[in-house]
Amino acid sequence: MVEPQIVVLVVAGSSPVGHPPRSTKTWVAQLLSYRNDIVAGKMLQNRNVLLTQHFIFVISRAMVRNHSGTWRSSAHSRSLSNYQWVVAFATLTLLLVTRQPSKAQTAEAGQVTVTGEPVPTPTPHDNWREMRQHIMPEVSGTEITVTKKATVIKLDQQPPIENNDLQDLFLKAPGFQITDQHTPGQFNFNYRGLGNPQESEFTLVLRDGLPLMSDWIGFPTLYYLPLPQAISEIQFIRGGSSLLYGPEPAPAVNFVTKHPEPGSPWNFYTEQIGGAYGYYSTFNAIQEAVGPLEFRLDGGYVRSDGQRDNSAYDLWQTDLYVGYRPDERQLLALDFYSSRFSGGDPGRITYKQWVNDPNFSFTPFNHDWVDRYTTVLRYERDFGDGWLLQAKGWFTHQEIDARTAANNNPGAPHPFPSSTLFSYEEFNNGGADIRLRKLWGDGTIFKGSALTFGGVVYHGDAPFQRYTLTDETSGPDFLTAPRGTTSDLVPLDQSRTSNYQSIFFEDLIRIGKFHMVGSFRLDHEDVEVDSAAAPWLATVPPTGPASISADHWVPLWGFGMGNDFGNRNETYFSASSGWRPTRFFDIAGTSRTIAFGESIPDPFHSLDFELGVHGTPYKGFWYDVGLFWMLFDNRTETQNISNTDFIILNTGSSRHRGLEGELSYDFLAPFQHPPMPEVQPESGKGVVDASKNTPVPGISLKDYHPLKLIAFSNVQFLDAEFTESTLLIPNTDKTIVGNTPAFAPEFLMKGGLQLRKDNCFDITFSAIYVSQQFWQDTDVGNAQIPKAQIAPYKVFNLTGDFYLTRNLRMIAGITNLTDEKYYDRVFANGIEPAPHRSGYAGLSLAF
Repeated sequence: MVEPQIVVLVVAGSSPVGHPPRSTKTWVAQLLSYRNDIVAGKMLQNRNVLLTQHFIFVISRAMVRNHSGTWRSSAHSRSLSNYQWVVAFATLTLLLVTRQPSKAQTAEAGQVTVTGEPVPTPTPHDNWREMRQHIMPEVSGTEITVTKKATVIKLDQQPPIENNDLQDLFLKAPGFQITDQHTPGQFNFNYRGLGNPQESEFTLVLRDGLPLMSDWIGFPTLYYLPLPQAISEIQFIRGGSSLLYGPEPAPAVNFVTKHPEPGSPWNFYTEQIGGAYGYYSTFNAIQEAVGPLEFRLDGGYVRSDGQRDNSAYDLWQTDLYVGYRPDERQLLALDFYSSRFSGGDPGRITYKQWVNDPNFSFTPFNHDWVDRYTTVLRYERDFGDGWLLQAKGWFTHQEIDARTAANNNPGAPHPFPSSTLFSYEEFNNGGADIRLRKLWGDGTIFKGSALTFGGVVYHGDAPFQRYTLTDETSGPDFLTAPRGTTSDLVPLDQSRTSNYQSIFFEDLIRIGKFHMVGSFRLDHEDVEVDSAAAPWLATVPPTGPASISADHWVPLWGFGMGNDFGNRNETYFSASSGWRPTRFFDIAGTSRTIAFGESIPDPFHSLDFELGVHGTPYKGFWYDVGLFWMLFDNRTETQNISNTDFIILNTGSSRHRGLEGELSYDFLAPFQHPPMPEVQPESGKGVVDASKNTPVPGISLKDYHPLKLIAFSNVQFLDAEFTESTLLIPNTDKTIVGNTPAFAPEFLMKGGLQLRKDNCFDITFSAIYVSQQFWQDTDVGNAQIPKAQIAPYKVFNLTGDFYLTRNLRMIAGITNLTDEKYYDRVFANGIEPAPHRSGYAGLSLAF
């Protein structure tokens, strides 16, 4: 950045020739009239202002430099430093000779104070603040994330997410793959080809650090996500996520709930959106936090007729928060979340049907219901001296009910199914999570170090019943029977329980710019399934046990290290272990169980290595480039013995390696000058403590909204293959060793271009590209889907918002802009097509 030119204003005891005399106050008033220009950054930037009774002079900061390191200067200014000091000294001497003896005065106007003392100047660059827009703090509350890959997605930095557009929601999550589904009744995520994305069973999804899975241990499926309007940010953690939160190898996806800022007054927000295919969404929130009590209540309703036949749905959600702060160091809070979903299940179609008509449904009578209610009690206390306590207790009740019939058979004499199956799964679970953090090392070479430790206990009950409905048992309307219908035909009745306990600690040791983290976690699980009715119990004698259980202790470890270098750059390395628990279905499913006398399988184990570098070395620029190597051992593989019996063997292993990269650059950043004085890092620290930045007097950051033009992109290159297996490729004697695992594309890229100005407008053009991938581990097709690979696809979206007034905003968007016809959700019995082009528009009002 080029230093501003030297400007000298001199006011002596007499006025210029031909002009009437002017008092000091007149000159002060004239100087203060420049206030708006100063705030706008149009003049007097990087200058120091000195004022006495009879003279005012403004000198470039490059002329008067503090040698203690409080201010920075460019290389150009350093090269001129010698003669600038001469100029400054000569100017001061001249003015001191001409001035009349008097005392220094102070002039005030509003919030601006002009004195004889130097005033800190605005800085155009605060890299540390920029870094926080992309990754989590090194120590976030009671969690240590340094040396882990901990991406953060700030939802207020992008247009609102509508119409269940999860692709845009996770646009800035590198390598995170979403398989599209038309209705928000279940959610399907995958990462680095670690497993089938169906119901996100290999991904741990949390809200405020607590699991959102149906049953965290026994049935880790995802049938609920909060509405994006209720969330402030999403934390995307890998490279040690199991050490922070427990089971599932990677990643951990944590939704952070919006809560009112302490001291904020009452405010209200409403959003009304309409779109194609009968889409309508409303979201409303009211909150305040004046005084010791804090409150927020929000609620949303979303409906759609759906693009496919039988894909209409309704979704209701409500969140309640009540907090009490007896003092600034304590918080006692209650959160309550509720959600109800009701939607059709259009089912799966053959590849031929997808080519002819992807909107067709073979299951026009199938329907799903999901209800979920969660209560969380939190207590947080800062004891001082670096000690912080965060304790949570929670309870969740969830119901997953489904009416499922076989496919229609158009053209047949009897085209409709002769029966339907009603499934009722109930989940009652909860636990406690207690964590403490101690900051240590102040006054020593270990300044900035931290220790965290704690424990988790969890218990879940998950009864499961199925009823068969026919014309004889339930009447002619059995295919459309309402929720709650039962019959005397009970093919399945199970009582399922899970228990989990964990203790853990992590220690961050910082020595100047170098840091390392050691981690240990000890997990214990036990799951049990007791069957009163099941297919293997229908024979005499039974072919499988009525009661079966699994019990495992799993130690986990991790080590990470890194080094801060240059201008806000950091290297990172981590090695960590993870695991996937033994589930209910691993020991007793809906149609099969482990045979008598066979051993219970051990859990999956993962070993993850991450090596990379990231930083914000230039204003507006962020990068993160890293290599990864994951070993997924002890994969359980099913081998059938009969129609009702199977054995599970720990014979599978796979290797996943590759590169992940992120880039983000604001092309207008060099022209932005936020009103903050520049603060240098303290001695021994490689970064600035942002809390010590204070605004220039009279200037509010809330009113500073620069224009931004941001290009961003992230990529993942993946090389995955099976290294051990006993499973055979159909109709061959060859195992799947050497095969590429299902849903492991070699290349996945996301990115976009964003033009935004806070509280004014935000327009984002985004794109996602996924290369071809296999849909099953055998890497072959079948009769319904002859193609062994899912074809590559690309999706473009255009979304934005525009403030019509200070409080009224217009929201609009088009998803799948080019109407790409593709699918990425595949099962052995069919395809679920991805949504095609759709649009929406509406308004929001805040006051």
